[in-house]
Amino acid sequence: AGGRYQRAVAETFATEGLEDQTPVRDSDGTLVGAVNAILELGRGVSLVGTVGRAFRSPNLIERFFDGSTPEGSGYQVRNPDLKPETSINMDLGVRYVTSRASVEAFTFRNTIHDGIRIEPLGTKVNNVAAYQNTNVDELLFRGVELSGEVLLGSGFSTGASYTWQDAA
Repeated sequence: AGGRYQRAVAETFATEGLEDQTPVRDSDGTLVGAVNAILELGRGVSLVGTVGRAFRSPNLIERFFDGSTPEGSGYQVRNPDLKPETSINMDLGVRYVTSRASVEAFTFRNTIHDGIRIEPLGTKVNNVAAYQNTNVDELLFRGVELSGEVLLGSGFSTGASYTWQDAA
């Protein structure tokens, strides 16, 4: 188990040519942490689980950038009122390991609250579509990861992996 306090501070300053934009100072912070467990079920077989809480403060571009997008096909409108994302992440899997082979099968679920996504505003600025980063109530990511590896000898091995992910 582990945890920490995480804090981010973002601040703008008065800038010549941007007199219409009021300087902003904001800080976000919270406790984050995780609990991990490995339970040996038998010879080479383990059950692995994790539950964690994560936090991501909006970055400076998401929060403060106001201007044409790099590819020039849109205009991003700043949003200094963005809230940080918080999430609960859960992983559960089984692992089988021998001296010559290993196989893992895991499932995961990540629920993000106040997720940050870019949305069209339905307006135009400088004759291109305007977009803005906004918070959405909840984002859900879930999936399955499978992997395996076999030692062939003489320094060679073969392996494979598969990942399926769904986002809503």
